[in-house]
Amino acid sequence: GGKKALPGLELELLLHTSKALSGLGRFDEAIGVLDHVENLAKEPRWSTMRIHLDVLMASAFIRREAGRNEEAIARARLADAWWTFHTTRRGASVALLAEGALARADLASEWGLPFRF
Repeated sequence: GGKKALPGLELELLLHTSKALSGLGRFDEAIGVLDHVENLAKEPRWSTMRIHLDVLMASAFIRREAGRNEEAIARARLADAWWTFHTTRRGASVALLAEGALARADLASEWGLPFRF
């Protein structure tokens, strides 16, 4: 629906902010933004399924860049579980299955699936 477009944009903007801060080496600030974004993404009114995945993937990547490997791995596992849940439930659409396959390919290239950790 149209209502989700604006919050989605806000989450995307916050993700870009955290990536920019991370790129500048300002990891504590970046992770502060990520913590906020992750909490927002848990609220259904804020998050489409794809945004939720994007948040987890970005959080995993930035936390790894910051040297927070355990936190990063936890996010990567959540992202994997998120897609597994949505693509294996009854009635999952062909489009969703295709998107899930792409997301898993991203996870695999970034983290190794099954997980190498």
